Amino acid sequence: MSGQKRTSTLKKRKSPQRTCVICRKVQDKRDLIRIVRTSDARVQIDITGKQNGRGAYICRQRDTCQGQLTRESINHALRTSISDDDWKDLQDQLMNP
Repeated sequence: MSGQKRTSTLKKRKSPQRTCVICRKVQDKRDLIRIVRTSDARVQIDITGKQNGRGAYICRQRDTCQGQLTRESINHALRTSISDDDWKDLQDQLMNP
């Protein structure tokens, strides 16, 4: 070698960006809560962020968006009609994490 130093340039990974379905604010994926429609048409919170199914994201801060969460906004984002039981369970999970 001719005495040159090899410098390692590690690029900082970009974190995935997602949009809140209520306020439309773009944020890091890890800063949002993912709601998923599963293959058996159930709607639930996806804790891992990797569950199979159609997903929608809402802000994690309660005062920002969770108070404005409507059944219609989730139905539209997930392209489904959420059942009464799933809607009640979803609201309970969001209010009591």
